[in-house]
Amino acid sequence: MCTIASRAVSGILSATLLLMCSPALAVDGVVEINQTCAEDTGCFASDGPGFPVTITSPGSYRLTGSLALAAGLTGIMVSADFVTIDLNGFEIAGPIVCSGTPATCPAIAQGDGITRTGVPTGTTVTGGTVRGMPGQGLLLGFGALVENMAIVGNSGSGVSASGSSIIRNSRIVGNGDIGVSASGSVITRSVVHGNGNGGIFCQRSVVSGNAVTSNGGGQGINSNIGCTVTGNTVAQNAGVGIFSTRSLITSNTIYDNINEGIVGFSGSGYGSNVLGENNSGGSQVGGTNAVEIGGNVCTDDVICP
Repeated sequence: MCTIASRAVSGILSATLLLMCSPALAVDGVVEINQTCAEDTGCFASDGPGFPVTITSPGSYRLTGSLALAAGLTGIMVSADFVTIDLNGFEIAGPIVCSGTPATCPAIAQGDGITRTGVPTGTTVTGGTVRGMPGQGLLLGFGALVENMAIVGNSGSGVSASGSSIIRNSRIVGNGDIGVSASGSVITRSVVHGNGNGGIFCQRSVVSGNAVTSNGGGQGINSNIGCTVTGNTVAQNAGVGIFSTRSLITSNTIYDNINEGIVGFSGSGYGSNVLGENNSGGSQVGGTNAVEIGGNVCTDDVICP
């Protein structure tokens, strides 16, 4: 953002300067964000120089280059409803390096890839990578959409979203905390792999068609209350495959997890799952008050409830 100091500027020159000082708008009206404007001038009128790039108005925003962040800095902060951020194939990258599977990362600290002020509604994040952040990859509000993203190697959670959100067609890999945490949402067709403190944590959500593999923290999927967990592959997690409370667990392939494939409590139902090689070939299902609703196949347990 800049101002014209003199009233003596000619009309033509004044118009030219005003155009130069306007936000960077693409031909289609999308506001552009890149490293240069973020650090030097601010990327639009309401955004001052320096990180985070702060979005306070609804609209569409697009990266035209990657954002490289030093420790302690957040990339983009959203406070407005109905904001769409297209990473356009670029990345928001911090300095953190995680290692191992499940991931071990430096302690969680300040600095998210994309975060929120308050709990904005309708944030959409698509088409790029968020990696190496000291905090979370994405921390979003209500009704968010995360699509075609790679969220990799952040110290905190990969994606955290409030109610009525959709996380789909994404890779959430090697983050230090939980891969995906959401309530009242849909988590689908994503790879959730190698996260340090569990793959997926859900409440009142639909979790379907995901590959949830090699996560730490005690479970691949923690269906805390009222989730439908269906059609996932849940394998090689350091703990229980699917931990369930008052949820429906159906048509999953669950194998080679350190503990039982399913541990169900408080009225959960489970059926038509294929379980094998969990719990070192011992009991494939544990817990109390879970209801077996038929059709489960256990490949190496003489008792397959």
